[in-house]
Amino acid sequence: DLGRPAWLMAGIRNHGTALADPAFYADPGNHALNQVIGLVDVACVYPLASWKTLAVKRMTALVVESIDAEGASNEQSIGYQLYNYAQYERARRHLVACGLAVPSAFTRVARMPEFLAHATAPDGKYVQLGDTDLQAAKAIDGTTAEFAATAGATGPRPSTTIRRYAAGYLFARSGWGDVRPFAAETHLTMRFGPGVAFHGHPDGQSLTLSARGRRLLVDPGKYTYTAGPWKTYFESRAAHNVEVVDGLPYDLSNTNPLASIARPNLVYATSN
Repeated sequence: DLGRPAWLMAGIRNHGTALADPAFYADPGNHALNQVIGLVDVACVYPLASWKTLAVKRMTALVVESIDAEGASNEQSIGYQLYNYAQYERARRHLVACGLAVPSAFTRVARMPEFLAHATAPDGKYVQLGDTDLQAAKAIDGTTAEFAATAGATGPRPSTTIRRYAAGYLFARSGWGDVRPFAAETHLTMRFGPGVAFHGHPDGQSLTLSARGRRLLVDPGKYTYTAGPWKTYFESRAAHNVEVVDGLPYDLSNTNPLASIARPNLVYATSN
C-alpha cells in the first residue's frame, strides 16, 4: 500500500485535471467511456465534488448516446458491442464502489447481451460485422448470450428466432437447437440503416449466411487497423456481399432503409 504520498496525489490531481478538461474529452465513442471511467476513479481517490458530478453527468449522457433503447451499440460492430458491454459493466462497478449513482439509462446496457446472442452464428462464433475478429462468442452469465455461446447447454433460451434492430441489423435463424443440433441451424444476417460510423463498414444491404454446419456467406470483419491497400479493400463495398457498380463512388453517409415486399414478414434492404 503506497498510502497517499504528495507526489502520488499530485500526479492523480494532474490526471484528473486533464480528464475533466472538455477540450481533452474524446466524446463520443468508447474512448470517451474509458476517459469517464478514469475520471470516476480519480474523483474517488482525490475526492473533488465537481469531478464526481462531472463524471456522473458525462456517463449519463454517454450511455444514452452510445446504446439505443434496444441495447444496440452505435459503433456498428459486433466486436465493439461486446467491448462496450464489458466496459459499461466495468463503469457500473466503479460507480458503485465510489458511492456514485448509476444512471438509470444503464437499463440499456442490460439489453446488450440479447443482441450478442442473436449475433452468434451456429458455430458458436460471432458474425464478423464491422470491425469484428473471428472470435468465440462470450457466455455472459445469466443471459441469452450464455445460451447462444454454449450451444444451449446453459443460460436462458432466447424467446425468438428472428430479431430486427432499428440500429440496422436483422438476425434470423431456423432454431436454437431444439429439433436439430445447434451447429446445424441456418443463420442469416442483413445490414441496413444509418451510414458508416465508428467501427462500421459500408455494408448496407449485405448478407451473411450459415447453414449445414458451415459459413456460406461471410463478412470480412476486421482485417487490420493499419492504413494501407489491404485495409482499404477489406472495408470496401467490394469485400462485402452487396451489389457494386464499377466507377461509381459510394456515399458512406448513405442510409439503407428496410422495406417490406410481397408478404408482410418478408423484408429486404434498399439503397438510395
